[in-house]
Amino acid sequence: MNELASAQAAVAALRPVLSDITSDQLSCPTPCPGFDVAGLADHLVGTITMARESAEADLTARFGEQRSSESARLDGETEDSVLTRVTSAAESALSAWRRRGTDGDAIFAGRVLPTGGIHRTRAPQP
Repeated sequence: MNELASAQAAVAALRPVLSDITSDQLSCPTPCPGFDVAGLADHLVGTITMARESAEADLTARFGEQRSSESARLDGETEDSVLTRVTSAAESALSAWRRRGTDGDAIFAGRVLPTGGIHRTRAPQP
């Protein structure tokens, strides 16, 4: 399975988990230290957005430039907001990478990485 198919499978696996999150659970703790549910969702959306920006960036024009991918917190939003925000960000990123292709280098978090390195970036395990 290639990187984009793996990412699409990961999004599909997230859908049932994210769809069960209710607004009263947004302030609940997660296994990740320092992150409640809303914070972890925001972090995930931010990281996915950075991956999309990497696909869209012109390497020579953007070398060394760091963009902020901050997003508003989810506190008090509708129950489907986590699902909608994460899947929308993921679909946008996947679309950008399909247009770009997965060959060569790209900027991610201010560093030039082989594109395979971006797709393999994982969150630290608790």
